[in-house]
Amino acid sequence: MASQLPLTARKSLKDAEPQNAEAIKKLEAATGTTGWTFEADGAAIHEALKNDGNLVGRVINQTLSGLVDNIIKLCKKDEMYKEAFVEKITAKKIKFVVTSEGPAYCPGETSFPEGVLLVTIHQEKPWVNVNQTGNKIESQL
Repeated sequence: MASQLPLTARKSLKDAEPQNAEAIKKLEAATGTTGWTFEADGAAIHEALKNDGNLVGRVINQTLSGLVDNIIKLCKKDEMYKEAFVEKITAKKIKFVVTSEGPAYCPGETSFPEGVLLVTIHQEKPWVNVNQTGNKIESQL
């Protein structure tokens, strides 16, 4: 899938990999767990970005970083919050997908199908308020 993207978009995705890995390490440290994985639909996010598609790696990283920062804040509140989060995300996987359904919203909406932390990003607003991604997780636990 990524090989169908323009070279500049593929490079953007590759350049973001170390920062994404660092964000996952921070998540593991905050939750006291290991083995987390991360998956993003780079082609769909590239398409949603329209003229800014070559920033796809940066957008994914900023969204992931915002999500992880909000999870860290949640885990620092109290040990009970951390335990509830870890119990909810049994697959230890974060996945970003793009949708066109419903009204445009931002930041990405979180849900937990099959123990996966799914972040659904609306195609009309893929790069808006990314630092707020995951700020509703507490109310979903």
